[in-house]
Amino acid sequence: MSGVALGVAVLFAGLATNAGIEASVDRTVAGLVGTADLRVAAFGEAGLQVAVLNFVASALIANSLGIVLASSAHRDRRAALQAPLRYPVLYAAALGLVVRAFGVDLPQAVSSPIGTLAGAAIPIMLVVLGLQLRTSGQRIAATDVTAVVFGRLLVAPVAGWAVATAVGLRGVERGTMVVLAAMPVAVVTTILAAEFRARVDFVARVVAVSTVVSIPTLTVLISLVR
Repeated sequence: MSGVALGVAVLFAGLATNAGIEASVDRTVAGLVGTADLRVAAFGEAGLQVAVLNFVASALIANSLGIVLASSAHRDRRAALQAPLRYPVLYAAALGLVVRAFGVDLPQAVSSPIGTLAGAAIPIMLVVLGLQLRTSGQRIAATDVTAVVFGRLLVAPVAGWAVATAVGLRGVERGTMVVLAAMPVAVVTTILAAEFRARVDFVARVVAVSTVVSIPTLTVLISLVR
């Protein structure tokens, strides 16, 4: 799993380099849900800008607080708090921001491999998810999966609408945030669960089920918030 973590780290560096942040973001966001990105299709370029900010913030939280929570399954509190420092994602993100801030133009020999590894991160995660579903032999309580999927696809967008409204968002910005809140459980969750042996079979099942169920729920939600 360290190879996947490194791929995600390089993805962050690719996002923040001066070699073309907009192209990198477009490729990364589109790669998360396919070429027909729902956020872009529903709200256009304005929605994409909100989605990019949300993606970067969510990814940083997943690779900091997410690692802390996942590692706490088999480690004490101190070790769990130190866990994010043992993975390259945060360091790569910081390095990418430095490169971006100083306007460093990376040579092709550096930027090309970064782009290749960044583009491979999501496909590798999907392969890991498929392997986990294929080899899973543990019985998973349907009620547990249903509860998580219900919370993610139905409760989260309502909460997202309330928070967005409370902070003064309107129109495209609020609609995009509501749709983002209703997205299925991210595949990177499976990677974290597998890395830290934190109920990986259950997490993989939730990712798969929420992705399938989100097809009708997102269709209805987008028609309501546009």
